[in-house]
Amino acid sequence: MDKLKELIELLNLNKIKSIEIIDHSIDTDTKLMQLYNGIRKGKFSNDANAKNFLYSNNSDSNAYYKLKHTLRERLYNTIFFIDVKSSKYGDIYKAKMQTQKISSLIRILLTKGLKKNAIYMAKKGLKTAIAYEFTEEQLFFARTLRSHVSAMLGDQKKFEEYDIIVNKCSDLLRSELKIEGLFLNIIVLYVNDKSTKAFVYDKASAYLKELEAYEPQDPSANWIYHSTMIQVAKYMSINDYEKTLAVCDKALDKINTLSFKHTKSIINISSQSIACSIQLKLYEKGEKYITLGLSIIQPGVFNWFKYKELYLTLCFHTKQYAKAWEIFNEAIVHKKFKTLQASTREVWKIYEAWLHFFIQAKKINVSDIDEEKIFRISRYANEVPTFFKDKSGLNVPILISQIALLLQQKKEGVILDRMDAIAKYKDRYLDKEYNYRSNVFIRMLLTIPKAYFRRQLVIEQTKKYRVLLNEVPLDLANQSADIEILPYEDIWEILLDQLK
Repeated sequence: MDKLKELIELLNLNKIKSIEIIDHSIDTDTKLMQLYNGIRKGKFSNDANAKNFLYSNNSDSNAYYKLKHTLRERLYNTIFFIDVKSSKYGDIYKAKMQTQKISSLIRILLTKGLKKNAIYMAKKGLKTAIAYEFTEEQLFFARTLRSHVSAMLGDQKKFEEYDIIVNKCSDLLRSELKIEGLFLNIIVLYVNDKSTKAFVYDKASAYLKELEAYEPQDPSANWIYHSTMIQVAKYMSINDYEKTLAVCDKALDKINTLSFKHTKSIINISSQSIACSIQLKLYEKGEKYITLGLSIIQPGVFNWFKYKELYLTLCFHTKQYAKAWEIFNEAIVHKKFKTLQASTREVWKIYEAWLHFFIQAKKINVSDIDEEKIFRISRYANEVPTFFKDKSGLNVPILISQIALLLQQKKEGVILDRMDAIAKYKDRYLDKEYNYRSNVFIRMLLTIPKAYFRRQLVIEQTKKYRVLLNEVPLDLANQSADIEILPYEDIWEILLDQLK
């Protein structure tokens, strides 16, 4: 009863304004709801569109931007009313949102002097934070309780209990922040540049050595995750897929012993296992991890698109081209696709190029394609500006897919005009250590115009290159997993079939 009295007294003494949120009770004809629904349904893609629709006879922008500000403030208010128990969220996400909500509430209660309610909520929050290893939240709740039992109750035993948690979480949080920072210092190198970076091996090795001084006696799930990902970066930097896969398997075994499902670890570590499995031709293992990931990922989030990418790549490698086409279309029509970072959408443009290659090769049966969806080689480079500059990385599949499409479409003059430039590109950017297969394959492609686009002559003149390609199969190639989106041997057979 005391806690209820405390809350009622606060609300009685403070004027409560109408809570301005967005809900279904608001008149849909108001400009506010027209703006909200227009954005939600994709009707307004920018401010100009929205302003012209809502204020067609008003050249003054102040009214529109005031409306926009009001909507934003209401949406912020509405966030506090999100149903954190919704079935669309996994257990750990529900727990995270619940503890964050409690944490915010406690801060308000303490500011207003409602200590009984604050302490009640802190005890509740601490139980959840401990159960799910939320270090930062544990620290906050334990600090709140430690202060209360010490300064207000004079309870030495309880003080020591909470003091142990505070000290443990302080040290653990420091360790988690350290390892997270080192991990992000590696990740930043790969966002816009997918080329092999052998120097990361030494960097990651040094980080792992440095982290020995910070390793907690009882590592948290977050520590295990970041430690694993740094090890993954270490071995993936030199394209050692077997060691990477071993690291991932070991970490997942450890993560799976936790009393709760640490979704972030399972999803992100499994995605590395999938990439390795594809390169090592362990396709069943890769598909198992894909199925597992998609079963726990909410559709439309970043990792959902990442898993669709990996699934599409696996389909390319197993010649399931029709299935790849289905996966591609499911992803790009999702309403969240347009919100992805530009560099992420560019990767899908490369997949689209290859899918149209397969459509024209009659490997995918498509009755009709909208005029707007027809793939245009002439615009391709402009649609992938980030990776077009990534000369030793994702520009490799961009270039190869361009050549393959031009050959397929019998644009022999264009190929002949580009031969010298392509040859120089090969010599400058495709070194034989990390891009050996790509180097060899482009030599094969350049042989086609030299052999007058004649099938038998091409076969004879590329025998030596075909042998070189066979000598270093995909599972033994020392190259980035992002480079050979589909095996060069498969592309070659399709191109040969279309030569005279």
